[in-house]
Amino acid sequence: MKKKIWWFWIILVVILAVVAIGVYVKSLSFDTTLKFNVTDAVSKEWVWNSKIQLEGRIIEGFFQKDFTFTHLRPGKAVLKIEAPSYTGKSINLNLKKGENIVDKPIYLKGYEIPGLDHFVIFTSKVEKGIKLEIRPVGKDKKAVINHPCLNIKIVTRVSEQIKNGAYVSEPTDSGSERGKELYRGEIKWNWDSTPETIFRYSAVVPVSGVRKSKASYWVLDYLLIVPDSRKIEDKELEGMVRKILSMKSIKEMTDFLDGYKGKIKYFTDTTWNEKATQ
Repeated sequence: MKKKIWWFWIILVVILAVVAIGVYVKSLSFDTTLKFNVTDAVSKEWVWNSKIQLEGRIIEGFFQKDFTFTHLRPGKAVLKIEAPSYTGKSINLNLKKGENIVDKPIYLKGYEIPGLDHFVIFTSKVEKGIKLEIRPVGKDKKAVINHPCLNIKIVTRVSEQIKNGAYVSEPTDSGSERGKELYRGEIKWNWDSTPETIFRYSAVVPVSGVRKSKASYWVLDYLLIVPDSRKIEDKELEGMVRKILSMKSIKEMTDFLDGYKGKIKYFTDTTWNEKATQ
């Protein structure tokens, strides 16, 4: 008799376990979920400090691109995505029971670097030329590190550095002038999405494009054009750069750029005493 009771309890436990597993599996298969990707339209990387809302719930994003909502209610819903200094998006969905996937990345386009006051550019020698590490600085005098990737344009000019009519033979703090122009062009940049970096933008001035000169030191002048993507398209921006490259004087350039006030901001910077690399 005791043996039968023992078997009864074993069978009961097994049955309950099977039922519990079945209920769990069933709940998983009918859990309504949504997977999607939120990406910066220019860098194709993360969108900093994004807030994603669906059915009254919020996910915050920082250095990730892929997101998932679980335990959703099937039916019509609106996925709302916002982030500082980005144009937000609202996407209408019709959620079905089970897994839902937004097939294509949801691109958000940035329109400003928040609080931007100026840029600081640091140079270093690399195999193909002079590397520029570009740091935006806010009105609070602090570096702006996590910000939208904008389609900025960087025009660089390389000139001989002279003093009293002769080439500079060693770094000097005063009295230098620009001599003959050796290079002028738009520099293509790279975007570093590594969380801990302090320089998101970097570029290289190609030494191969610099005309030969006996100058020991160069002057590097930079013009950085920062577009507001809400007010100017990339095609118009590219046409602007082509016109600038054909202009001879700085005043001609700045007068031209002033005509785009509201659509762009522009900044200049200069590096003196750059050791010639040829």
